[in-house]
Amino acid sequence: MLYNVLLAYSNYDSQIGYVQGMNYIAGMLLMHIQDEEQVFWCLLYIMNRKNWRCIYKHELSKLLELLDTVEEKIKKDFKAVYEHL
Repeated sequence: MLYNVLLAYSNYDSQIGYVQGMNYIAGMLLMHIQDEEQVFWCLLYIMNRKNWRCIYKHELSKLLELLDTVEEKIKKDFKAVYEHL
């Protein structure tokens, strides 16, 4: 089922295609929704409407934004961990 969802998405969005890491999103959806077609449409929604497809673009703009958010959260709430890292 995971293969089918990822293949369908990579065919649908040829600019991104399949990128390592998409399987975690699709797999999590499949754990909660057993219908491949519904999972495909949910994945499409997440990638486009929630702008997660930017994580997988070459410039990685969304990924860098998320990493900055995590860094700030660790710096604020877990000072010792931040200083250790």
